[in-house]
Amino acid sequence: MAEREELDLVQLFEHSRIAEQQVDEHKLDLALQKGMERGRMKRKSTLLKRRWGIPAGVLAYCLLLIAVWQFWSPITHKDTVLGSQIDIPDYVADMLTLEMKEAVKHGLYQPMNQMVTHGGYKVTIDGVLADNNTMVVFYTSEYLPGNVPIRTKNPNFVDKEGKSLEAGIYLYDPQENPPGSPTNTEHGHYVLEFYDGHTPEQFTFSGKWGIGEQSDDKRVQFDIPVKLDPNIYTSLEKNFEVNQKASISGHEITITEATIRPLSTTIRIQYNHLSNKKIQSYLTPQLYIRGQSGNQTLDSKGASFSTINGEDLITSMYFPSLYYTKWDDLSFLVSGIEESIGKDLKLVIDTETKKLISAPDAMVELLNVIPGKDSTDLQLKVYREEPNEHTTLNLNYEFTDADGTTHSFKGGRSSTFSSNDNFEKATYQLEPGSYPQPLTFDISTYPGKIIKENVRVKLK
Repeated sequence: MAEREELDLVQLFEHSRIAEQQVDEHKLDLALQKGMERGRMKRKSTLLKRRWGIPAGVLAYCLLLIAVWQFWSPITHKDTVLGSQIDIPDYVADMLTLEMKEAVKHGLYQPMNQMVTHGGYKVTIDGVLADNNTMVVFYTSEYLPGNVPIRTKNPNFVDKEGKSLEAGIYLYDPQENPPGSPTNTEHGHYVLEFYDGHTPEQFTFSGKWGIGEQSDDKRVQFDIPVKLDPNIYTSLEKNFEVNQKASISGHEITITEATIRPLSTTIRIQYNHLSNKKIQSYLTPQLYIRGQSGNQTLDSKGASFSTINGEDLITSMYFPSLYYTKWDDLSFLVSGIEESIGKDLKLVIDTETKKLISAPDAMVELLNVIPGKDSTDLQLKVYREEPNEHTTLNLNYEFTDADGTTHSFKGGRSSTFSSNDNFEKATYQLEPGSYPQPLTFDISTYPGKIIKENVRVKLK
């Protein structure tokens, strides 16, 4: 049974009313997340998103590649796929997707070997693969005196001013070590999507590393600076206008343009929403390619939202790269939409009596409220009759008590979901203590109405 655990520290944020604006530094740690349930993940992964120019969040479709660890040392890796000699650890080569391999083949991988050691902990940024809008960071962690690995809590990527990068950040579980290999070393990678922004020339990887579930005061802080050479990828973009219209169950959309880069493809969407209803997600969005080597479809990697006339609307969708692909015909396909059920939705809960007072409908139940020393866990059950299509429940970062006082969640949203069930268990962390009851939580995303309708838009 494929289960998913998500640490969605970013999804709790109240919507910014200014599109493409950055909110305060603290809230950048918790940007709104949408659509992790559509991730076609091969194994467990974690998503962390920074709030930036995506006021309503990002729908993320994550692909986790499982690699086999060998003790790290920079080597000259000869590979018919990569096509040339490249200084790259074996585990990095094993983690590459097909589009990443093409980008490496064309010289976009930048070896770093940025190593920092604190006591018995060692963390190395081995290399970065990047274009103008996507950055893949490969790392190795090692616990020198023992036989157990170290891991980071709440990792962060900051700019030269110390502010969190304005990006969607996908955190993948470290690869599992095969039998007989060192158990104190792990490898992993992060994917940062800058969408309408740009990959920075320099950044610092920041995080507290420790063993297992150690508390923050026992963990070791690491800050590893990294500097990229943007000349390698700055000019690698292909843009073309589309301006094709389509109607989906009464909703009119226009595909305005497309941009193709070595690590991603972006299409731009204009959309005038209906009164009190909007498209909050597209069902199975794909690109259909007819080319010299045959026909193929590419699944969407995600979408970004912008606030337009007070509504958070999908304005861009992202797909795997077509930069090194020869094609004759390109189309955008969807099998339908998820339509919102309304605006300004709320949950009202009495956490003292553990009672759900009101909710938009029966799709959400209160499972439990668990007081603890460090936090109070609010556990919710979210039904999703079509889990691969339904948006899940996300609450805004701030909530109010019965006296109208505003409070903030202490930590992130975690969730577990089984492909055999029709529900998800979501947990939010509140600061410990008592609150005037009941508490009111504004909802940022909520399961909507599924409308099946096949639509094809020719792009080029």
